[in-house]
Amino acid sequence: MRDVRVVIPDVVLRGLTFRQDGSMGCGVLNTALKAFEERDVFRWHLSLMIETDEADTSDAAARLDAEVAGGFGELLTELMLSDVDKPNALFLGRLSWRGTCELLYRVHDPEVANAALVMLTDSKDIAWTFDYRMDDDPCWDLASWHLRAM
Repeated sequence: MRDVRVVIPDVVLRGLTFRQDGSMGCGVLNTALKAFEERDVFRWHLSLMIETDEADTSDAAARLDAEVAGGFGELLTELMLSDVDKPNALFLGRLSWRGTCELLYRVHDPEVANAALVMLTDSKDIAWTFDYRMDDDPCWDLASWHLRAM
């Protein structure tokens, strides 16, 4: 196994609005990852979906985005990043659209991330219901839309 020295960029958030399938969405993306060079170290793409009964309006998307960012999103990011000097995941973005909020991360060790997510799903203290998917994505193809939107 090779030793790699990775410089983790500071998170730089950029807000965005978008229209997809006739509905407005909003969110934030971490623009620091556009120029991130050690992508092979964070080769796993984690998408976590939170669904609500919110109406399909741009105001509802903005409210959902703010709610998730202020609570569950912070908790999840704290779990994923746990060690600031050697984080297991990098925050890619958060997108709210059509009553869903998607949290996106680039992950180093999928087993560590999965263990944290299983712990969350087993917790009775979490008010949010969510599903997640983690895919091996060494070329960051699953993040290409997000990187282009920056």
